[in-house]
Amino acid sequence: MKQEALGMVRILYILQKKRMSIEQLEQEESSGHSLPIQPIVQKLHQYGYVYLIYYQTDVYVSLTKKGSKLLNKAIKMYV
Repeated sequence: MKQEALGMVRILYILQKKRMSIEQLEQEESSGHSLPIQPIVQKLHQYGYVYLIYYQTDVYVSLTKKGSKLLNKAIKMYV
């Protein structure tokens, strides 16, 4: 559970910079971690922390205001 929470924070941090497709997120995250991206993104979407944007054959993920607030809280907690 703790690893999943850290994975969520990591994904929110990556998305803070720019909107990405799930495929891009998987490539970005695969550089050292082996967390399952799709289930984490689905959970973040369920809780309202990210938007899912369907464009042609890709699904893009973008941070919501609520997700940004959660990320800021998490950063303050860990720093």
